[in-house]
Amino acid sequence: MARAKFPDVDCCTYESVNQNDTYYDLLVNCTPVGHIGATKGECVETAKFKDVGFIFDMNYNPAETHYLACGKKFDVQGVNGYDMLIAQAIRADHIWLNVDLDIATWTMKFKQNVL
Repeated sequence: MARAKFPDVDCCTYESVNQNDTYYDLLVNCTPVGHIGATKGECVETAKFKDVGFIFDMNYNPAETHYLACGKKFDVQGVNGYDMLIAQAIRADHIWLNVDLDIATWTMKFKQNVL
């Protein structure tokens, strides 16, 4: 899907990341790996995180996901899916309820009260 939408951007599979000694600007984890209650597993070998520029892990619970912790071992920065989750909820409220909410306010409330 990403290849079809962004034909000028090089995309690869987790398998190819594990098999190559290539530097990657961005690693996106959109699997449940690392989320609380998910099946244990690992798509990217820990040693490969040294070759990544930034990590976006769509998981948000725990706050420091497995992939973010692996990246930290190699001083690779990243973010979890908290803000994406909030943005999706706010957008859904706008679409379905015609309610406009402030993302900064709701992100802060969510992090303080829910997680």
